[in-house]
Amino acid sequence: MSTEDNVDVELYDRQIRLWGMSTQKLILKSNVLVVNLNGVGTEIMKNLLLSGIGNITVLDEHVIDIEDVNTYYNQFFIYKSNIENMTGKVKRLDIAEANMKDMNPRCNLTTVTSDTEKLLLDKTFLNKFDLVIITEILDNEFLCQVNDISRELNLPIYITQSYGLSSMIFVDYISRISISEKLLDIKNDAVQIERETEMISKGHFPVKLTKNTELVSKELVNNEEDGNMKLVMKTLNKFISYREMIEKLSTEECISNQFNNRQLRNLKSNTTIPFMLNSLNPNIFSTDEYFNKCKGIELPAVAAIVGAALVQDFISSLNKTKLINNLLLFDAKNDEMPIIEI
Repeated sequence: MSTEDNVDVELYDRQIRLWGMSTQKLILKSNVLVVNLNGVGTEIMKNLLLSGIGNITVLDEHVIDIEDVNTYYNQFFIYKSNIENMTGKVKRLDIAEANMKDMNPRCNLTTVTSDTEKLLLDKTFLNKFDLVIITEILDNEFLCQVNDISRELNLPIYITQSYGLSSMIFVDYISRISISEKLLDIKNDAVQIERETEMISKGHFPVKLTKNTELVSKELVNNEEDGNMKLVMKTLNKFISYREMIEKLSTEECISNQFNNRQLRNLKSNTTIPFMLNSLNPNIFSTDEYFNKCKGIELPAVAAIVGAALVQDFISSLNKTKLINNLLLFDAKNDEMPIIEI
């Protein structure tokens, strides 16, 4: 086994090739809190464990109910053999813990099966973590309180909610620098290189790219190996709180300003996305009885996509590439996944 600063290079060879050794080291050092091992929570845990995460605390006081799709049919950390002789009430984590440890024995895994709400409002408890991921909580006022505390602690947070064939991810990194690189061919991209060189020489930064994103700097770097150039752009991404998001969703202008007329018509005619927005602020967006019955219901395929998207975004935060800013809506029925910058 070859190692580099405690990173098993052979084990994580494929992902090191994808995002680099420095990012893999940061994954190993990260300390993440995951709230609730429901369908999305299970997918998030799987992806975190397989990525080589160093430290995870899972907070979940739910009891297993084999009649509940969210607590059994979406689970692959709870096997049929684990529960076929089960008697009485058993917590999800009490059974899932051993199977999670089997997936990544190197991870320092801690489970907590009580006082979820109390701990999520405890600054001392939250301050131990680098990231908080919340699933299966639909009380928006409580989520606002937790996010208020996380912002006070400068602690990034993800919040996910499920609605049957649909799901959402709210992201709050408060403020984060992202770096992107673009390869330019000296011959074919000569005009762009000239234009970028002029802009860089004038130093007209920052430049407002979107309502929450500013271009901080640009740099052209010569690639001596192939004779091409690399355009390196640094952006400052500002995020809003969960409370601010709900307040801003009180007007249609918040949405309409981000899309052209065709996109806006498609969005409003979509049979799911307005209903998700309604769940965040019922004053402006339409809903229906069927969608309301889907709140909190999870389907395995939807959970898998949302869990993977969330963990990929977390890894992007470590290697300083582009992040979800700040509301992702996944609609499996219409095969759409727009990101709305609130």
